[in-house]
Amino acid sequence: MLAARGIKLISEDEIQPKKWDVVVEATGSPSGFDLARKAIRPRGILVLKSTYKGEMSVNFSSIVVDEINIIGSRCGPFEPALKLLEKCEVDPSVLISDQFKLGESLKAFERAAQPGVLKVLLEVGENPIN
Repeated sequence: MLAARGIKLISEDEIQPKKWDVVVEATGSPSGFDLARKAIRPRGILVLKSTYKGEMSVNFSSIVVDEINIIGSRCGPFEPALKLLEKCEVDPSVLISDQFKLGESLKAFERAAQPGVLKVLLEVGENPIN
């Protein structure tokens, strides 16, 4: 999906330490946080775009010494996003991996748990979401 939008993909091995001004961590895993922390330059911005399950161990001394700004970003402002959707300036359908009837909820949850699946919709009533 990123490549289709002209965003270059790099592997974990290609991430250079302390190179990036802004890093968005969206894995929700401690190893993803550690990688993001290593990639951000001093005085950079680390955006945490996910929630983490359980406890995490973080070396806050290095964050203080490198003056890293950490920003939590769960959903963001809804009003501008809804306006973009209303004007058809954003196409959320590319995020939808599959669609199920409400009676197939268990199947839908199983599908949603598969790697690479972003969104799974449940159809409620007669009108499927397109």
